[in-house]
Amino acid sequence: MTMGTAAMELGKLDSARNNFETLVTTKPDYMDGYIGLAKLEMKVPDIKKAEDVLQFALKRQPGHVGVLSSLAQHYLDTGQHKEAAESCVKALQTDPTNVPSLIVLGEVYFKLGVMEKARQFTLRALARDPDNAKGLANLEAIKAAISR
Repeated sequence: MTMGTAAMELGKLDSARNNFETLVTTKPDYMDGYIGLAKLEMKVPDIKKAEDVLQFALKRQPGHVGVLSSLAQHYLDTGQHKEAAESCVKALQTDPTNVPSLIVLGEVYFKLGVMEKARQFTLRALARDPDNAKGLANLEAIKAAISR
């Protein structure tokens, strides 16, 4: 856990921002620093800045699975379903078992009302991480929607 993450969890957002900005300045190829900074911006919220940080990180390391899955979550959270799916697909091309991308892709299909695809991607995520709380909750929601 970085100092920025710890500060963010304690609600010390200014301290978290300083720590993340120092981290990405001193270690510009450390993608977790950019991911943390983007999560902080979503908390503030500065949605545009969060996306800009993730896009900048992708320019530094194109195809980075962690950044792509964070960007996919960002797009999902902001209702940009097509962009979320595209980021997931790119991440899954590199790592077909990437749980965050599988979860987000399942959520995209759920929001679009395509329950069988939502179920398939969620089950793929749970096959890799059977105790994933978000995946388990999503699966229950999918089952409920299918049974209606």
